[in-house]
Amino acid sequence: MTSFISKMRGFTLIELVLVLFLVSFLAVVVEIPSLSSNHGLQAASLKVRMDIRRAQQFAMTGNLNYGVNFSSNGTYSIYQGSVGNVATDPLTNGSYQEDLPARFRNVSIQAPFQVEFDPVGRPVIGGGGSLTLISGGVSQVVQVSSNTGAVNLP
Repeated sequence: MTSFISKMRGFTLIELVLVLFLVSFLAVVVEIPSLSSNHGLQAASLKVRMDIRRAQQFAMTGNLNYGVNFSSNGTYSIYQGSVGNVATDPLTNGSYQEDLPARFRNVSIQAPFQVEFDPVGRPVIGGGGSLTLISGGVSQVVQVSSNTGAVNLP
């Protein structure tokens, strides 16, 4: 009987728990850098989508054309009627302008883009187009539907 027990091999519960702990720890350590590198890009794309929708809501409630003009230096503004007439932010009573690189570190806009909505909420400029945000070699595309003006991520 002693020879049978000595031939049995296996892992103890402590060894299994230690291996599971090490594998879990390594998975977390590997995942954290990828989460933090995309966090700013995800937040910036959410801000851009909300501001495009806000311009659409302004157009529908104000019975005027409103739009968003994005420049390649990373800034954009919501405008009323024409690009030079920057809309007023109802929360701050200041100009509705945003500087993405200042707010979200290392986030930039690939190319200029403009979208404008009529009082019904349909895009009259930029419908069917897209805006690409870039951060550290990773990109996020924000698309504007041509018929409805819906703002989506592909």
